[in-house]
Amino acid sequence: TKEVECLKGSYSPGEGGKNCIRCSLGTFARSNKASLCELAELGHYVDKEGASEEKKCERGTYTDAKGQSSCLDAKPGYFVDAVGASKQEECPPGKTSDPAAFVCESCPAGSFAATSGTASCDLAQAGFYVPENDSRAAVGSLATDTARTAPVPCPSGRYSPGEGAKECFE
Repeated sequence: TKEVECLKGSYSPGEGGKNCIRCSLGTFARSNKASLCELAELGHYVDKEGASEEKKCERGTYTDAKGQSSCLDAKPGYFVDAVGASKQEECPPGKTSDPAAFVCESCPAGSFAATSGTASCDLAQAGFYVPENDSRAAVGSLATDTARTAPVPCPSGRYSPGEGAKECFE
């Protein structure tokens, strides 16, 4: 029996198959002689039926399982800086990010992020401040990076007027 030759993006199951079946979402067939569809690899997706190739996830997105039909956005406090990524990375202390970010941003002066993967920066409480040029670098970061990992108590005899202060006053 002659095998059926299918279009790319479809397959003929079993020996002597007479029908072609389109690959479903998350799968693809590169060859016109496919006997099965391949699952999209980690960091890739297939968003239409009958596909002949997989697509790489863009920066800011990823897939952590095979056979996906779309990519996941990086969560707030996480980032994905490469195309075709299979995982998201935590922003370091002192930084955070929006959803689907490919970089982390330093917390604004007057706010801080104490731990890795923090979804948003916290404002310094009354009586504390987070300086504009905070030289306390987080472990593993460059000394020139703004740390902003914790608020600093105002020195004796000085005060901060409320939340989010970047300096203390007499």
